[in-house]
Formats: sequence, structure tokens, C-alpha cells
Amino acid sequence: MDTQFHTLEGCKREVEIALTKNDLEPHYIKAYREAQKSVDLPGFRKGKVPLNVVKQRFGKQIRDSALEDIANEVYQSVLKENELKTIGPPVLKDIAKENNGSVKFTISYEVHPEFELGEYKGLTVDKPVVEVNEQLVDDAIERVTFQHASLEDAEQVEDESFTIAFELRKLDPASQLPIIGGEVKEEEVFLRDENLDPDFKASFMNSKIGDTFNYKTKTPEDQEEQAESELLHITIKGIKRVVPAEFSNDLVETISKGRFFSTEEYREQVETELRQQYDKRSSDLMQEMLIGKIIDAHEFEAPDSLVVELINGRLKEMQEQMPDKKLPPDFDVQRYAENARPSAARSAKWILIRDKIIQKEELKVVSEDYDKFSADLAAKMQLAYDQIRPIVETSDQFESQILNEKVMNMLVDYAIITELEQKPEH
Repeated sequence: MDTQFHTLEGCKREVEIALTKNDLEPHYIKAYREAQKSVDLPGFRKGKVPLNVVKQRFGKQIRDSALEDIANEVYQSVLKENELKTIGPPVLKDIAKENNGSVKFTISYEVHPEFELGEYKGLTVDKPVVEVNEQLVDDAIERVTFQHASLEDAEQVEDESFTIAFELRKLDPASQLPIIGGEVKEEEVFLRDENLDPDFKASFMNSKIGDTFNYKTKTPEDQEEQAESELLHITIKGIKRVVPAEFSNDLVETISKGRFFSTEEYREQVETELRQQYDKRSSDLMQEMLIGKIIDAHEFEAPDSLVVELINGRLKEMQEQMPDKKLPPDFDVQRYAENARPSAARSAKWILIRDKIIQKEELKVVSEDYDKFSADLAAKMQLAYDQIRPIVETSDQFESQILNEKVMNMLVDYAIITELEQKPEH
């Protein structure tokens, strides 16, 4: 067997593995024997056809079919022999068969980029903090009262405390006429919905049943989104006033399922939860900025295979969130992948930098780490600790999560943090 390595651009590498006829023979015999198990010929029991008959009747077909498996097998042996650490799956680029029975495989692969670990301790970073005041608590309680509101028929929209049922049809942007064959959709919105576009919300103000208007959707700033700007024709079919429930002890007991019995208790709980939410958000933002600083301090190109793996992972997560576990028929996967590549490349760089930090700091997951992680996970999932603990300790995914937490805790401990007061998002 003859092996030649070639260095391509970035992390890309290529290896040519040439096998002589004699090198290939043991692999072919293995393939004949594997095929023998399923060969069925008249005069023989299935799986009992003599090997020489199998070779005579199906030899060329078996040898050709076995080449990809042979390529992978010899590639793995070459990696082990040369102590090569690759990243991502290899790609069999070419199989060249010679008249003398020899075969040359050309396989491309990627290696971890070589880079020096830059400074990651003592970095300065801002931490946005939000003061949880009475107004925030009032707003949260008000949202709860609206979630348990009653509805009253109304003729006109006066403010945001209304739900509106409407018909929607797409218009041709040029002619502003309904698209032929376009469906009419029935939808409903609650004007207090924080996710509604402000201009879309404003279009409904002071409207009455039967009113119509045209609305042009906005192209989202997030380039990973797939929506396009559209011209829509809206016809209002129904209006209801939303009357919030009275914030009372009875309401508190009902919505808390008996955990709280007074508005004072519930208010304290809301304040506690808000503090936890904003503290977590502040910590997450600070950690994102810290990671961003570390990434920007390292100049190297992430392996393409790792970037693609991360993009595919995001697509799979999106697919799993769909009701039928399928992406919409008009979802442009290629466009999404192109738009997602920059952020995926940064995530890939962070993974490689983080792994190098773990190696340098000799961070390991010990029994106490598994204990704490299992207890937290059991409480979150409302499962028994004894049921979770064995699963956590044998899972590579959980081990990776624990190591990631240890890295982040260390980085935060060493960071120089400046707290900046920030207004809450409503």
C-alpha cells in the first residue's frame, strides 16, 4: 500500500491511497464471504453457495460494490497509523482502477486548525443589569389578568385591548389586485401582542367591522429568516373587547393551582421570578460578549465540515419544532445555509477555542459535577434523581454541557465585569 498526503487550503487535506492487486485480495475475499450469506442459486441452499461459485458468478459486481467500504477501511487504518486527528466526515473523491488490478482512492478530509491560544483570562466586559421595580411587577401581573380575560362584542377598535378577526389575501405588488388562485386566510390578532409589528398594529386602530386596508409586510432584519415582503389585503370581520380579570385572591388561587392564596404572596413570587429572568438574561448577554471577545482575538478559519454540521443541526432543530416534523415546502434550505454560515462559523471557532481551553486548564468532569447536574436536571424535568443520574454519567452530550459550564464559570470568575444599568424590554 502506498500513501501520499497533500495539503490544500485552510484545514483541507487530501490523501491518495494506492492498493495493489495483492493488497486488495484479502478485502475482496471478505466481501465474497459477506455476499455468500445472501446468494440464492438453484441447486444450493441460500447462503450455502460455494465461495468459488460466488466469485465466478458475481465476482466483478461484488468487487465494485466493495470498493467504497474498502476505501473507508484503509482510510481509517491510515489515520491510526499516522496518528492523524481529523474533524468531520471524509469524502471519497475518486476511485481509479488500473488494468493491472490495482486501485487508487483519493479521499479528502479536514484537520483541526493550528492556532495559538490567545488571552482568555482577565478580559473586561460589560454586564447589562435591569432593576426590577414595581412597574415591571405591575406589567407582569397585568399580562396575567389579560390571559384570563373575558371577551365582549364591539363595533370599533379604541385601543390595544381588542382582538380582531380578519380575512387576509395576497395582492400582486404591481397591479395591487388579488393573486389569481390565491387563498383567503382567516386570522385573529390581539393588539397587545408584543410580537406584532407596530405599523401592522397601528393599521387596525379606530377601524370598524367591514373596514379594509392594504398592508405591506417588512423584510426581516435577521437574514436567516426566509420570509419575503408581501402586499396583503385585510378585511375586518369581527371585533371583541378584551376585559381583563380582576386581580384578586380567588384569581391567584386559581392560576397558581393552590400554591398561593393572596395577591401579596403572588406579587412576591412574580418579583422573584422576574429577578431570576433578568439575572439570567444579563448573565447570558455578558457571556455572549465575553465569548465574542475571545473569538475576535483568534485569527483562524473554522473547518468547513464543522460549520456545515452546525448549520445542519440548526435545520434539524427547526424541523423538530414543526407540527409534522417537516420544514415548510417553500423553505429555501440553500439560502438559509448561506445566510447562517457567518454565525455558524463563529460558533465553530468558539467550539475549537473552548476545547483548547479545556485541554490547557485540564478541566475534567468529576463525580460531584455529575451529581449536581443530575439533581438540577431531575428537578427541571420533575423526574427522580436516581432515574436521571446513570443516564447523565454515560452521556457524551451531558458531559460536554458540564464542561462548557465549567469553562464559562472560569472565564467569568477571571473577567473584569462592569455593570451597566439597562432599561427592561417590554
